[in-house]
Amino acid sequence: MKILFITHDVGIYGAARSINLHIKSLLRNDIVKNEDISLLYAKAFFRKTAIKPDSLKEIKYKKSILLPTSMIIKGHEKTAFNTFKYMVKNIVSIIYCFFYLRLLLKHLKPDLIHLNSLTIWPLLFILPKKYKTIIHIREIYNENVNIMTKKLLRKALLRAYKIIGIDEGVKKALRGIAKDVEVLRNPFDMENARMLRETDRKTLYERINLSPELKTVALIGRIQPIKGQSFFIDLAEAYYDKENTLFLVIGTSGNSNYYSLVSEKAKKCANLRILGGFDEMDVIFPILDVIVRCEDFLPLGRTVFEGYYAGCSVLLPVKEEDDITEIRQFLNDGIWLYKARNITDISEKLKQILDSNNSFRNRPSGNLKRYSQEFMKILGIYGVTTKKQREGQDEHNDITKNQARGLTG
Repeated sequence: MKILFITHDVGIYGAARSINLHIKSLLRNDIVKNEDISLLYAKAFFRKTAIKPDSLKEIKYKKSILLPTSMIIKGHEKTAFNTFKYMVKNIVSIIYCFFYLRLLLKHLKPDLIHLNSLTIWPLLFILPKKYKTIIHIREIYNENVNIMTKKLLRKALLRAYKIIGIDEGVKKALRGIAKDVEVLRNPFDMENARMLRETDRKTLYERINLSPELKTVALIGRIQPIKGQSFFIDLAEAYYDKENTLFLVIGTSGNSNYYSLVSEKAKKCANLRILGGFDEMDVIFPILDVIVRCEDFLPLGRTVFEGYYAGCSVLLPVKEEDDITEIRQFLNDGIWLYKARNITDISEKLKQILDSNNSFRNRPSGNLKRYSQEFMKILGIYGVTTKKQREGQDEHNDITKNQARGLTG
């Protein structure tokens, strides 16, 4: 089976890490070979795009192309300049893809096309329907987009062979826009981070110039209003044990005005540091005691379960109307909840976590095998078997048929 992956992101954040592990899970479990995989990723207009994740670097056929993007996702910064920039870029990209991408498809002849984000949904109108195309949605759809965009999105999603959402929140946001959204939770492999936590934690502290005696609490993600870095700084300022607790903001700017506000605010907070982004997050998770999310809703993105599988405690915001079914099994055993944007409640919960001696050693370090099986089950192509199992089953079936004919045994 030949699979063409198309992605807007090959950097250090969630979508890139997810597609990296998605491909890794298929390769590790012998579902496809490297030569069966092709990768097309977004080309920047005025600079070279560097691939960060290792599994993506190892793909033999990879190419950067112009991709149309539609920022209909919650948290996107909408300004007059951004709107104009995306409009110009998309006009050029759609014309480019209509001719060049279709030409590439004739050469690659994929059995399956995998779109790695809701932001590249316009491709569903460009890709011929004869190719089975799935769209893997990792973002929360912004229901406040205009009526015309809603109608176009609804028609585009009808052209998809399968629609996959990473959690129930994604599926819920698409009600009225898409039917039959299958939920497939993200792939994770934190084995290396767990090993480093056990063996080299002190060395990692020194590498980042941190004191191993301090408790570390981190907020990870692009610095933009929806992520709540300003609230996180308020937490650092209000926390009772400033001398023994270090708060870390890990991420790059996703909004220039907000980044400036956060940077200025952080200068006045002695127990907080902004570390920027890291290409290798495996060296960050082992030094963290607690990962905090600071949105004003319950977020279940990559860092939640990366932290959990890496051995960190994870503290999540929740409102009364939020559905906690997906994380119920993890509550108070690696994942804790606090009242969203409530400094008093998050301070108390954080104190309880840091004062307790929670063990992570009984937790799994990932889910790649189960993930690959569930992905294939959704597609209905090979069921839940690996390539080796299928070959063995084929051999068994041949022997059975021959025995029935009296040709063997």
